[in-house]
Amino acid sequence: MKIVDVTSFYSRNGGGIRTYLESKSRALIALGCEVHRVVPGARTGSRRAADGAMEHTVAGPELPLDRNYRCFGDLREVQRALYRIGPDVVEVGSHYVLPWVIRKLAPAGVRVVGFWHSNVPDTFVAPLARRFLGPAAPAAERGSWRVVRAMHARYDATLCASRVVEQRLRERAVPRVVRVGLGVDLERFGLRPGVGARGQLCYVGRLSMDKEATLLLEAAPRLRAAGLTLRVAGDGPGAAAFRQARDLEYLGAISSERVRELLWSSEQCLVPGRYETFSLAAAEALACGTPVVCPRGGAAAELACGAGAGEPFAAGQVDELVAAALRIHALPDAALRERAVAARRFAERELSWTSVARRLLAAYGGERVARREEAVA
Repeated sequence: MKIVDVTSFYSRNGGGIRTYLESKSRALIALGCEVHRVVPGARTGSRRAADGAMEHTVAGPELPLDRNYRCFGDLREVQRALYRIGPDVVEVGSHYVLPWVIRKLAPAGVRVVGFWHSNVPDTFVAPLARRFLGPAAPAAERGSWRVVRAMHARYDATLCASRVVEQRLRERAVPRVVRVGLGVDLERFGLRPGVGARGQLCYVGRLSMDKEATLLLEAAPRLRAAGLTLRVAGDGPGAAAFRQARDLEYLGAISSERVRELLWSSEQCLVPGRYETFSLAAAEALACGTPVVCPRGGAAAELACGAGAGEPFAAGQVDELVAAALRIHALPDAALRERAVAARRFAERELSWTSVARRLLAAYGGERVARREEAVA
């Protein structure tokens, strides 16, 4: 099967979606697929990426609010790339222009699916509408979901990574939702040898509104007063506030190898955002055996509490976040080790990229494509 990913959510400095695309490529290539991706870049061109996929960049400008990301410039270059490749399936990862465009640009008969990486209506529209629109806020939120339904109606399937998200999309009448899950690099993120440095906490991820990272700024003084140290790794629109914060250690953007070392050396990992659609940070922490503090009822809690290594708190409540961190800190080493072993077993059972790739192929319509190829032969 020949698969093309098209997305503008592709950071030059890593990030969850880039990790997903690269990890997925390795797993699909190992299963005999040919994988391409079309993403914005500083210039138009093609190259063989380290993960084995062919990466086709289309020149486009940097986004003003986050210069790690770009948007596509000339969409005709996207069309040219798709016709050169001749895919069986196109997976779209950014949904507010591309669904209309890809349906027009892709060759006839190509199956087009979308992956729900970000919950824009709940994460951005609803909070901003409540803040600025008053009584008109519910109408704005309903309108944003109407846009989502219109966009995703153009897909043959909308893929998602968690039961929480699957339920939310079905509640909002998004058509043809398929949960495929996501994975973690189980070799890179191995089980740590101990329980981490007691009192050392970490956060790994984008410093942005959708991650609710500002909750960490509120929590940091209270954690420090309780004898805990918070280390923050990541970049994004909110980075300046973290650089200036006195009650935490800001590490900036770090490599995946350093992420592993940070998770190994931390007593626990904090995931403050209630709107996570999967939470790669939680998955990597679980693979390392590091307990996770996360909002109750979200995708991160689905992972961490399902693994027996989560400590939930009420979303958005800094007092509860601090209390959850203190509960983990109070556990003896033996209890932490039990959680670590349970978390690792869960990751090995549920978060293998090979398993994810097989579910993706089923969602892509692998059997249908195979039959079509046999008919052509």
